[in-house]
Amino acid sequence: MNIAIEVNFGEATLNLLQAFVSSLDKNNTQKTSDAEPTKTSKPAPTKPEPAPAAAPAPKDLPDDLPVSDEELRAAVKAAKDNTSAADVKALFAQFGVKTSSECPDAKRFELLNKLNELAKR
Repeated sequence: MNIAIEVNFGEATLNLLQAFVSSLDKNNTQKTSDAEPTKTSKPAPTKPEPAPAAAPAPKDLPDDLPVSDEELRAAVKAAKDNTSAADVKALFAQFGVKTSSECPDAKRFELLNKLNELAKR
């Protein structure tokens, strides 16, 4: 599963970052001495930028995302490692399947979530 996260910085934030990096470059090129440390000027305060939209939590993801056989197999393994094979078989029975690969596409996301719940026990 691929999740893309996009982060946007406003102009004020970019200016602050640029000033910070510039001050680091200046400090690294100066010779160290016993002289008084240099003071850097602070940029003028700006109004806060709105926070970027947060990435949805896994439970907020839509139910129609495709779930591969490999993802289901990994979740089955994790569930069996943390519970019993009987618990996993009982879950399969709730979905009317004998193996994870038999699960219809429309129910795979729900099965994946249930397997992950078993794995966390």
